[in-house]
This record gives sequence, structure tokens and C-alpha cells, in this order.
Amino acid sequence: MSREQKFMIGDLVKFNIVTDDSGWATDKFGVEPQLDGWVTEVYTEELFGEIVRRNTIEVIQSNGNRSGRFYKIQNGIIHTESTELRNIRDTGMSLQDIFEGSELKTVKDFQTITKVHLIELSSKWEFYSCLHEQPKHSNKVSVWEKQHIGRMLKDYAYFDGVWKDFKTNEPIEHFTENHEWQVTKRRIFIDGQIFIQENI
Repeated sequence: MSREQKFMIGDLVKFNIVTDDSGWATDKFGVEPQLDGWVTEVYTEELFGEIVRRNTIEVIQSNGNRSGRFYKIQNGIIHTESTELRNIRDTGMSLQDIFEGSELKTVKDFQTITKVHLIELSSKWEFYSCLHEQPKHSNKVSVWEKQHIGRMLKDYAYFDGVWKDFKTNEPIEHFTENHEWQVTKRRIFIDGQIFIQENI
């Protein structure tokens, strides 16, 4: 993809930044002073955003909110991040170390800004009572039991007039007030709005 591609207001994009969270161990982890030392934490992050002004990206957070963080595109790249990457490399860190945990291999990979059709946001999980609220469709659902330490996955079931075990198709009669079925709501950002799709 050409680095000189043109972006229009409203385009959604993904891009990379480099983050330097290095610092003294006492400040970062609260270790005893005698154990203090410099901790190097440098990594890249993939961010998503929307072109809100000419060559200006605003980061869209994973919850779909606008962040108020802006990055300027100049000559097809984000110069501030490229400069930061170069400065960190000048300290002796290798690209391999900086890119560890990502799919990035080269500086060009890091600098590439890619258009996307939508932004995947963090999903939401909702729970409904097995005794009082049944799914509209007879799809497989996860059934959880509320316990004093939280919820524990108990069964995979479906509702076909009565609750049935997904594996055996046998009716389930042991559900109580503590049993809930789960809906995962896939959330996407597109056209400036958040859309939700239920994945049961």
C-alpha cells in the first residue's frame, strides 16, 4: 500500500505508536531501594482512529468513545512516532526487541497507516436468568452458575420450549435462580456510530 495514500475526513484507520514506559523499579513496582534499578519497558501499540480533520487522526478508544488524542499525518506517516522510534533505537535497542509481541518486522511496517472498514470495539457480556428469560432462538448458549466468588461455566444448552443439554438433547431440570445464560454483544464503530450485534 502506498505511503502517500490520501485520507478523507471520516475514514477509519489503524496505525502504530511506540510507548516508552521505562523507569526506576522503586517508582514502577515499589521495590526496596537497595533493589532499585532501571527497568526498560518499550513496546509498540496498534491504535485505531478516525480522520477528523485534514491529515489528522483522533484515537477511538476500545469502548467507542473519542479519546481527545490526535496524531498528525505528514508525508504519509506519523513523524512524531517515527522520531520516537528512531530515538529509542539510538539508545541501542533493536527493532526486534521493540517490536516483540507484535506482527511488525520493519520500520516501514511500523510507519504504515492502513484504512479499515470498521473498528472492533470491546465486546460486552450480558447475563439473563435461565428461569425467567429464554433466548429468542434455539442457538447454543453458555450457562453460568452464580457463586460467592463469581460465576462458573456449567453447561452448554439451548432452549426449545424447554432447556436442553446441547450434547445429549436431554431436558435440563436442575436450573435454579443462580443459573444464567450469556449473550456476547459484538460492538463495532463505523460511520461515527457504535453498532451492536448479538452473538449468542
